[in-house]
Amino acid sequence: MSSDPLHIHRLNDWIAGSKRRPKRKKLFGDFWLERELAILFADTGMGKSVLAVQIAESIARGAPIHPFQMTAKPQKVLYFDFELDDEQFEMRYSADPDNEGQSYLKKHYRFSNRFYRSEIEIEGEVPADFASFEEYLRSTIERGIRQNGARVVIIDNLTYIRGPHDTARHAIPLMRGLLRLKKELGLSILVLAHTPKRDTARRITVNDLQGSKVLSNFADNIFAIGQSNIDTGIRYVKHLKQRSGGMLYDASYVPAFELKKSDGNFLGFVFRAFGEEDQHLSSSIRGIKMERARLVRSMSERGMSQREIARELGISAATVNRYLHLARSLNRHEDEEAYNEDFYEHEDEDEEQDIDPEAAAEAERLEREENRRRLRESRFYTNQYLRSIGQPPVHDNIEDDEDKDDDDDGEDEPNKPNELNKLNELNELNKLPYKTLDDKIEVGDIVQDRDGRLMKKTAWGWDYCVDPPNKPDTS
Repeated sequence: MSSDPLHIHRLNDWIAGSKRRPKRKKLFGDFWLERELAILFADTGMGKSVLAVQIAESIARGAPIHPFQMTAKPQKVLYFDFELDDEQFEMRYSADPDNEGQSYLKKHYRFSNRFYRSEIEIEGEVPADFASFEEYLRSTIERGIRQNGARVVIIDNLTYIRGPHDTARHAIPLMRGLLRLKKELGLSILVLAHTPKRDTARRITVNDLQGSKVLSNFADNIFAIGQSNIDTGIRYVKHLKQRSGGMLYDASYVPAFELKKSDGNFLGFVFRAFGEEDQHLSSSIRGIKMERARLVRSMSERGMSQREIARELGISAATVNRYLHLARSLNRHEDEEAYNEDFYEHEDEDEEQDIDPEAAAEAERLEREENRRRLRESRFYTNQYLRSIGQPPVHDNIEDDEDKDDDDDGEDEPNKPNELNKLNELNELNKLPYKTLDDKIEVGDIVQDRDGRLMKKTAWGWDYCVDPPNKPDTS
């Protein structure tokens, strides 16, 4: 066999060779595919290791992390842990004692037998066969991969390999070695990396990755974890680079998660909602109010009544009136602080001022109905998703319990939707001429993402995301 590293063939021959290899399957949605090297980065304390362990367990069990798809089969995973010792790891995946007098943790989570974890203890001098600690460490990692035989490898994290100087130069030999192993053994590799302290008022970019200009060249996919300023326990995950196609989970559509222990013994990311990244930034609360005020003003200037605006945006007429006050403040005040003070001053005033009482009552009724519809819809879609992955539904009754007793007149609401009606509604939805993510999308449009799920664009983000019941199996 020739030792020449340069290979030249006709382009059609390259494609013919690629056609003989199976399609790359999803390990963690679009974020990480088989036979790819991906980088996950975040600041300290954001949950990089927590999410990485959750991904590893997901792959080992063959159970996707909601709401992402996993089309790869269950397989062995090797996790190199340079962050935690075994006791620290245990604390994340067990329950606290019932009382302070007990010395041991309880109810330990039982991981898949396909999940392997490795700690590296290097004591004393580096063997003479190696020029540096980094070289010795790279050799140790490669030996562990070959001995274990896993084809999915996670390295937590790159900072340990880069040494005390924390420069990308120290990581280049490791990344080159991982690329070589990826091609030689058909590995799927996830590398965790760090980001310096960053301004949480701005969006995450690839430039936030420490040593980004060098490291990003090695990666097929790059994604990051951000802190949401909505709540200290909320994180969002953003896709920043993908070589194999377009990105669904960009700044306009980031999934948000709550960092919590499930069943008391598994620390992980629990999905909450999709939304725009700007909603999670420290400047977003004020910014969102500004944008909503401008939108309401624009609708009012087009001749829409407050009742029509309330119905279109799914808010109360009183809220519409308050945003109109804020919009007028935008015209009166040049500086942002002044008109925000004006907004909060009006916020405490009588919300019914300048509003037709009948229109306000109708808007409130419509808002209640919309909230009930969304709750029923959410329950139905959750059940649909669980059934699609072979799990039992969690909602035995998709009806809104409040429907039974919160009507002022005490009369039952006629024609309450049941699960059959909701299925019929979803089938009707599938008949609509929905768009794709490549089309120009406006408020109210039904959009189909690259996984075949349907979403509805609202004024503040995506209203919901569902799997159509007649979606063909693409796995």
